[in-house]
Amino acid sequence: MGGRRLRRRLHGNTAEHLLEIAKALANEGLLKLEGEFARATDALISHAGQFEDKMKTALEALHAKHAFERG
Repeated sequence: MGGRRLRRRLHGNTAEHLLEIAKALANEGLLKLEGEFARATDALISHAGQFEDKMKTALEALHAKHAFERG
């Protein structure tokens, strides 16, 4: 599931809907659900570097936008 699509689905949703999303991620092997709790699997953790790179790129773009807006 793409990051933007997931963020759009998470915003403003009920707990029940978030549980549905968590179950979908669990079916993909990215989460392990245990009652009301979830933990990341090794499959999800293995993507940590990609998440960090995307976060860094987004943060740099945000800083550049703010610098441009300040003139």
